[in-house]
Amino acid sequence: MESLHSEEKHLESLHFETIKLLEEVNSTRMVAKDVGCSQSAVSKIWTKYKQHGKVVKVKRTGRPRKTSKRQDKQLKAIYLENRKCTTRQMKKKWEEAGVNVCDRTVQNGLKEMGFSYRKAKRKPSLMLKQKRTRLFLADRTCAEQYFMSFSTGF
Repeated sequence: MESLHSEEKHLESLHFETIKLLEEVNSTRMVAKDVGCSQSAVSKIWTKYKQHGKVVKVKRTGRPRKTSKRQDKQLKAIYLENRKCTTRQMKKKWEEAGVNVCDRTVQNGLKEMGFSYRKAKRKPSLMLKQKRTRLFLADRTCAEQYFMSFSTGF
């Protein structure tokens, strides 16, 4: 999963490439085909560039971010320190660093970075029958390998 910052960098490089091609070719259809996006997207990029002299990032609607990039790096460090921590434990460590957020924000932040945030469940113990079957199969394969090593001459 790509992070939000790498997507922004990709978009910026796409904008620069589009503008460069438009200055050379002057056909939005050809540029759209070369870049791999729609003709309307190319024309929007071009009109913004002509109006402002650069492609301006417009402020968008939506909920503002609770954490900064620096705080996200702190969360990543906390996660990498002990991957088996629960989100609640990570939240407590993050609060010690001065960030006051809820558990869900920790989960969303880890998900955005591409990490899993679930603690592994404890597996049930094997039953006696399963243990015997595994032991039998292990003994059989060891015995087969032992006899095969003598039959091949090694």
